[in-house]
Amino acid sequence: MTSVLQQILPPLPSEAAPTVAWVAAAGAAFGAALWLIGSRFSRQLVTLVAVALGAALGLQVPRSLGLTIGSWAAAIGGALTLGVLGYVFHRVFVKLGLSLLMAACGICAAWLLYASDTNWTLPTRGESTSLWDYALQFWNAVPPDLRMSAPLGAGIGLVIAGILSFLLPRLAISLFYSLSGFCMIAGFGFLAASHLRPQILDAIPKNHTVQLIAMAGVVVFGALLQWWLHPRPARPAPAEPKNDENNPSAQKGDG
Repeated sequence: MTSVLQQILPPLPSEAAPTVAWVAAAGAAFGAALWLIGSRFSRQLVTLVAVALGAALGLQVPRSLGLTIGSWAAAIGGALTLGVLGYVFHRVFVKLGLSLLMAACGICAAWLLYASDTNWTLPTRGESTSLWDYALQFWNAVPPDLRMSAPLGAGIGLVIAGILSFLLPRLAISLFYSLSGFCMIAGFGFLAASHLRPQILDAIPKNHTVQLIAMAGVVVFGALLQWWLHPRPARPAPAEPKNDENNPSAQKGDG
């Protein structure tokens, strides 16, 4: 696991390492909160993320497309639009996020099992290199074993996410926040520990299968805990039959 994170996460400059490490520690603490109780604030969290994403897209899209619309006006419009959509359809957003996360976890699991000991570097993208050409360069740089196993792992993750979203939607939401929180704990925690307490990383098991089982256990525990703590929405009580004692027409019909 540490070898994978070392290849994914960029090295920190020595002068900024202490500050970034403490910021990463705060990010890991926020991830722990998501891992334990994130589903209780699902609608609020999705709305905030949607507002931030809409504002960011509104700032960048007019510039990249050369539109004459003001960036701040587009940012406000994007924030309002995505914010409303995130608030109304937050369950749909969460299920889509779970599908992406499960696919990414499937790729990481394949990497950990088949290519974690292989050193490979990401290709650099030139200014004149198109996105499609860079994608081809990236794919050609991937180790051969990972090219075969990564699509399979992503597909398995998507299938599991789809089944849970269809059959157990509440558990799917809890799993999304548990998995999101664990990813933040792993990523930010690795950055913080590598600069503040490097000896903590020595306690991680070296066996990759043991690592995967431990990570899956942590994620499942967080999901089940949130599923248990988050109460099921109360169903509306059935309507009681109306009393016809004070209804003259009903009494007349009975007579």
